[in-house]
Amino acid sequence: MTDNGILSLLGLAKRAGKLAAGDDPVRELAQDGVIRAVFLASDAGAASSRQAAFTAGKEGVPLLTLPVTKAELGGALGRNACALCALSDSGFAAKAAEKLAAADPSFAEAAKALAEKHARIQSRRGIKKHRAPDAAQAQPAPRAAGRPRAADKPSRPRSGAAPQKRRDGGKFQKSRVRSAAGVSRKPADNSQLSADKRPAPRKRRAAAIEQPRKLRR
Repeated sequence: MTDNGILSLLGLAKRAGKLAAGDDPVRELAQDGVIRAVFLASDAGAASSRQAAFTAGKEGVPLLTLPVTKAELGGALGRNACALCALSDSGFAAKAAEKLAAADPSFAEAAKALAEKHARIQSRRGIKKHRAPDAAQAQPAPRAAGRPRAADKPSRPRSGAAPQKRRDGGKFQKSRVRSAAGVSRKPADNSQLSADKRPAPRKRRAAAIEQPRKLRR
């Protein structure tokens, strides 16, 4: 009996990361709880056959014996030889069982079970996809009237903040205090006055006031 395209399908599943080949990878896949079907080569040894039967019975998945040898199965999966492999995708498992059932009616029952399993998984995924937009479109409940939130309160200038600059002619310039005449107010500079016009120190002013008092006496 020919492989009926089963090797090409298993090779595609291997490249997609949905197939585990070998004793240890199949055991790890079973421990993760995502195994869908177990496949065994026609000339597999007793140890591989026992492990395949134990894994399929424990996980409750069908065990399908392929009409190919270990060398043919390994060549399709990029290995020298492979006696045992397992699929983690329900779609690949259902398609592989369908191909086997088309060539051998003894696989019809397993193909029907895997097809129903795949349909249930797809229906659950469809329900989740339909629920996701409804949750995304849900609007938050309106806020009850009461104290305004911090974002709604008008902002106030902080104490000690630097004075703002005024925009004149497209450039920022510091505002200057000007008098009524339009001349900027600057502190007086007494260094440019003559000696006669400079204001006398406090001691000189006090002496000038006391001198006329002595003369009056």
